[in-house]
Amino acid sequence: MSKVKAEKISTKIKWSIILLSFAGQLAWAVENQYFNLFLYNEIAPVPMYVSLLVAITAVASTVTAIFMGALSDVKGKRRIFMLIGYSLWAFTTAMFPLAGYFRPVVLAVTIAILFDSIMTFFGAMANDAALNAYVTDVTNTQNRGKITSLMEIMFLIATLIIYGFAGFIIEAVGYYVFFYIVGGLVALIGIPGALIAPEPEDLRPSTLGYWKTIKSTFSRTTITEN
Repeated sequence: MSKVKAEKISTKIKWSIILLSFAGQLAWAVENQYFNLFLYNEIAPVPMYVSLLVAITAVASTVTAIFMGALSDVKGKRRIFMLIGYSLWAFTTAMFPLAGYFRPVVLAVTIAILFDSIMTFFGAMANDAALNAYVTDVTNTQNRGKITSLMEIMFLIATLIIYGFAGFIIEAVGYYVFFYIVGGLVALIGIPGALIAPEPEDLRPSTLGYWKTIKSTFSRTTITEN
């Protein structure tokens, strides 16, 4: 973990967090709303399949955030996890609709859930594990509120864009091109954000080891400090 930082946050760090937050929220908004609709409208109109998709990816997201967050702590690195994560997050977002080409329907549903789980893995690694830890590393209790406010603004803007315009785009070009567009946007916005993000100056590899780091994630001290 890094030491207490100076109150002023550099412009480069602010812009990296803005870009990464915006790209991530675009991807999550699409995954939360339109992956389900694609499965229902394009593959099989069966509510049980949608429920399975939601449940499995929710577990994947939680488990990934814990285990990849611990790995990031052990390695003492954030930037590489964000760079790899956002790159593959964008790719797997664009890859998701390819599940619709598989037959029979049960296979298509299985592939869709698999693709969504893979996308969720990279998204949780990049955003929930690496970016959230990065924000904790580069801020302190005095300035963290400003950064989290910026992140909330990016969440609102991304949500408005997706829920306001996605339907029109899908109607005009179809689900497949829509997902390709979103994947491209996540790459164009998220990758530069990761590239300009400097590693936290005082971040050092955890000396606890991997499994002890995971255990410490649930300790009262860690929760209170972060």
